[in-house]
Amino acid sequence: MKTALRRKILFVFVASSLFFSKAFSQETQLVAPELFSEEEVQPNYHYEYIPDFTYDQVKERVEKMDTEMSFELNDRIFSFIQYFTVRNRDYTKMILARKDLF
Repeated sequence: MKTALRRKILFVFVASSLFFSKAFSQETQLVAPELFSEEEVQPNYHYEYIPDFTYDQVKERVEKMDTEMSFELNDRIFSFIQYFTVRNRDYTKMILARKDLF
């Protein structure tokens, strides 16, 4: 009785693996190839990467900003930039996720 049950289970497993190997293989054609294009591939950003930057690098980037109002970088503003980019990243992620809402 046990050997018959084992044979049935083995047969079902082998038959299903042969059937599903074609369905889940990566060599098959895309179902809707018009929905995918090479130009629309989005990069995979590593959001948990914490940047390492110096005061001079931030100053250089601030000088390149094209804004109507003046922006002066000092130690206090640099410490805020460092706080929101390094130590309080979760809050910054939440604000950036809601930027289109406001």
